[in-house]
Amino acid sequence: MKSGLSSFAANYPLPTVLKKFCRIWQNFYTIFLRLNIIVEFISKNLIMAVEKRIKGEKNKSFLFEVRLDWLTGDKGILTSNEVKDTIRVAMPEAFGGESNQWSPEHLFIASVSSCFMVTYLSFAKKMGFNISHFESHATGQIKIIDGHYQFTDIDVYPKIFIEDEVPVEKAVEALKKTEKYCIVSNSVKSHINYHGEILPEKHISFYKGLEDSQVVKK
Repeated sequence: MKSGLSSFAANYPLPTVLKKFCRIWQNFYTIFLRLNIIVEFISKNLIMAVEKRIKGEKNKSFLFEVRLDWLTGDKGILTSNEVKDTIRVAMPEAFGGESNQWSPEHLFIASVSSCFMVTYLSFAKKMGFNISHFESHATGQIKIIDGHYQFTDIDVYPKIFIEDEVPVEKAVEALKKTEKYCIVSNSVKSHINYHGEILPEKHISFYKGLEDSQVVKK
């Protein structure tokens, strides 16, 4: 396609300078059109790639497996092909079981609390800062709703200890992201209340450096 100036130059004799200008303008216009085509092509393919990735993320799924075997009485043992350790479970004392045993109720609350921890550590790693310690206390309240027991409220009290050089704002941002994206929390209908604290001080864990077999309750 010829521009208006080049068409004018073709019909009417023009000084040499103007002719050169028209040729330069025509070349520039041609390059512009080609660049525009290239940009449209790249943009179209980039959009298609992003849409494909988003679609792939939506279709992505993960499968986790556990096995339960009855031992005796109200006791059982949890195992998994993906995990080395085992967990013994039983009915909680509140419902007639023996004391000092892990129960499904304890494990349910523990899953919320531990998921919060690993999610926070994941965000901390992505955001480029380290913590010196993480500890959390969690409680779960069971009530009768519509004739059956269920967890109504879960309160999680995580404490994140950070090094002096870590900006508190960054640690708080990771805390907010964790509250939003914790998988277990997003999968339960109980109301979850977070009471997170960021503590800019060093803290040495009681369990740090101990082997699994050496870990005992404080």
